[in-house]
Amino acid sequence: AGIRGLRPIVPPDDTPTNMVFFDVDPSLGTGPDLCARLERRGVRMIALDPQRVRAVTHLDVDAAGIARAVDALRAVVTSRAAPGRPQG
Repeated sequence: AGIRGLRPIVPPDDTPTNMVFFDVDPSLGTGPDLCARLERRGVRMIALDPQRVRAVTHLDVDAAGIARAVDALRAVVTSRAAPGRPQG
């Protein structure tokens, strides 16, 4: 998705997977904080440690659902990065 402040962790062998891992820049807060803000927007991800997050799709998640999750992720990261804007 190319969201500033998030660094994707790419499998070394390009193995197809339904899991996405990324590191959260500390300037955006912690992984658990990011996950809590996503949850308020109806998107569930899990923090694996203070800065790493995992997102998983399953058979019930279609392309539109993935797009909504990416939009929510972009919105919470943008709101956190912009000074003076409400957090959420």
